[in-house]
Amino acid sequence: MDIDIFQLPAILRRRIHYVVVAVALCVAIASVYVLQLKPTFSSTAEILLDPLGLSAESVDGKGTGNSAQQDQSNLDSQIYVMQSRGVMSDVARKLDLVEDPFFAPKKSASAKPVSDADRVVAVAEAMKTHVTIERAGQSLVFTISAEHPDAGKAADIANAVANVYLQQLDQARGDAARRASNSFQVQASELRDRVLKAELAVEKFKSRTVSSAWRAGSGHRPAGAGHQRPADRGAASRNSSRRSTSRPRT
Repeated sequence: MDIDIFQLPAILRRRIHYVVVAVALCVAIASVYVLQLKPTFSSTAEILLDPLGLSAESVDGKGTGNSAQQDQSNLDSQIYVMQSRGVMSDVARKLDLVEDPFFAPKKSASAKPVSDADRVVAVAEAMKTHVTIERAGQSLVFTISAEHPDAGKAADIANAVANVYLQQLDQARGDAARRASNSFQVQASELRDRVLKAELAVEKFKSRTVSSAWRAGSGHRPAGAGHQRPADRGAASRNSSRRSTSRPRT
């Protein structure tokens, strides 16, 4: 059966009820889907990081290309640190998100009981899909965005992620500083022991040198110390005769 294209408007007019029913059915399905959706709110928090504070190593003040590249790598890696399981788990415990139906997995009757630690891990993994971290270009500013049906809870999650991350960063710096201090103390103790040993060796060397010189001087007397020469004996006899003739007269 051949249909002329010019006959299509007349065919549609005769079957307009099919078009209306199809459109109404699509609108009804879309309306039901939209009504079942829950609104999701997004909240953001921004933090400014110091690249020098991300490393516990000492800085010699020489701006080299390798150090600048290392700083950029450290900054880029902080995105993964903020989204790590450790940070998300601490946020889940702090805000008690284990009981939040938006993050907590649905329980089934046949499911095996899980421990609290496993539930926290499951919530932390679910949070990763609703918490995003972005770096503003090449700047030092990071934006933390959190999604939740409750606007207040979304803001609490974004702020908690920033606070927990900064607390862990400060703790890591403190641990690194304590390790460096302990290492310096050990090195200083070793150097002090070496100095004391060197001083003790010098004192022993001085005592051995003095004792050797004293033994050498007491065992060998110089020549002429035990007898007088003839000229000295003559001078001594003349001095004694002079003393005898210079007695006062009575």
